[in-house]
Amino acid sequence: MIRGLFLPLGYLCNNNCIHCFLPYQDNPLNKTLEQIKKDLLKAKSMGIDRVSLTGGEPTIRKDIFEIIHLCKKLEFDIIQLQTNGRMLSYKNFCDKLIKSGVNDFAV
Repeated sequence: MIRGLFLPLGYLCNNNCIHCFLPYQDNPLNKTLEQIKKDLLKAKSMGIDRVSLTGGEPTIRKDIFEIIHLCKKLEFDIIQLQTNGRMLSYKNFCDKLIKSGVNDFAV
């Protein structure tokens, strides 16, 4: 049984790492909030209880807190944020991520 969803939110990134395996970092193509909602609802209906928000870099999305809040509202047990960690140097930003529902980080 599939228990987790890796959900790429888009390819934009605030780094330019030479070792990055994502060849589309300059690609402005991001999923819309509606596409993300649809993916999350489908995952939940399939019994998936873990979601990993990934990218690109999810923390540079203007709607990241809304996305996280939706994950929490849908009662995913684990809400992981995969990030390059740059925005985690800001305590207020980290606090807001946690209050929104992130309970696991992967850097």
